[in-house]
Amino acid sequence: MPTELNSRQRARMRGLAMNLKSLASIGRQGLTPGAIREISSALDRDELIKVRVTADEREARAALMEEIATQTGACLCGATGNTAVYFRPSDKKLISPGD
Repeated sequence: MPTELNSRQRARMRGLAMNLKSLASIGRQGLTPGAIREISSALDRDELIKVRVTADEREARAALMEEIATQTGACLCGATGNTAVYFRPSDKKLISPGD
């Protein structure tokens, strides 16, 4: 089940992610099991990551972004163009979502 955050918490996560670089990139091969494993391990390690998703159409890109959130159990905090921000708390509790 994906992590649920309210709009204020998602906005805080987007703000924290401003200075992050994309840790993963989804391209022509689409969403492979290896890509999901890499994204999931990055979320375990960092809790807050950016992923670059390349698709020709906006709807296809949005669907891929939602699929990543579903398969990893992360919250899609926001997307700008080809870049999406995901948050999933880990046992380390590195980042507090706030109120």
